Amino acid sequence: STLIQSFLDESDINLRSRSQYKRILDIYYRWLTNQGIDVHHFTKGDIVQYKRYIQTHCKERTVNNYLVVIRKYVNWLRDNNHTEVNMDNLKPVRVRLTFTKLPLTEWEVKKLLNFRERTIKDRRDKFMIRMLLATGFRLSEMLGVKVSDVYTTKKKFYIRITRKGKLHQESYRIPETTYLSLMKWIDANRLKPDQYVIFNTVYSNRLSLGAATHIIKYRMIRAGIND
Repeated sequence: STLIQSFLDESDINLRSRSQYKRILDIYYRWLTNQGIDVHHFTKGDIVQYKRYIQTHCKERTVNNYLVVIRKYVNWLRDNNHTEVNMDNLKPVRVRLTFTKLPLTEWEVKKLLNFRERTIKDRRDKFMIRMLLATGFRLSEMLGVKVSDVYTTKKKFYIRITRKGKLHQESYRIPETTYLSLMKWIDANRLKPDQYVIFNTVYSNRLSLGAATHIIKYRMIRAGIND
C-alpha cells in the first residue's frame, strides 16, 4: 500500500522496527481484504473485530504489539485526513503474568562476579557484566559503545548510546567510578577511539549480541543462577 509506505517513510524508527511495522500492517490489510472490507474505509468496529481475531491466534504481548503499530498508523492516517477513525479508547489486552524476570540480588551479583580472570576473555566477560550492572543499559546498547562514546565535560561523565528503537545516539550521565573503570579498561587494552569497548578477543571487532548473550548465560550457570 502506498499509504503504508508513506507512513513508514515519515516514522522515526530504525530498519528493524520498520520491517516489523510493515509486516504487522500487511497482516492487518490482508485480514481486511479477506473479510471483504475496503482497506481505505475501515471503521473502529473493524479494528475491534481484528483485535478479537488476533487474540485467538497470538499471545497477549503480541496482540498489544500489533495494536500499538495499528494505533500509530491510524493516528497518522487521521492526521493526514485519510480517515476519521479515533483510536483513543481502544484498550490493550491484559497480560497474564506467567513468568517474571527478577533482578539479581546482591548475593547473586557477588557470585556472578566471583571467577578468576585467567585470560583476556575472563577479564572481558567480568568487565562487560560490571558495566551492565553499573549503567543499567541493555546488552545491545552496551555492545554498541565505542571508545569515542565515553567522554567527560565540566567534571561530569557520559556515555553515548543508541537506545532501542532509536536512530540517533543520546548521552547518558554515569558515575565517576564507572567512568574511571572504563578509562582503565580502555588504556589497559590500548583501544583506539573508533574501536568498541566490548570487543571480540579473537578478531578485535565488535562482540555480537548472540555471543555476548551466550557468555552471560554461561557465567550465570557457572555461578549457579539458573532461574
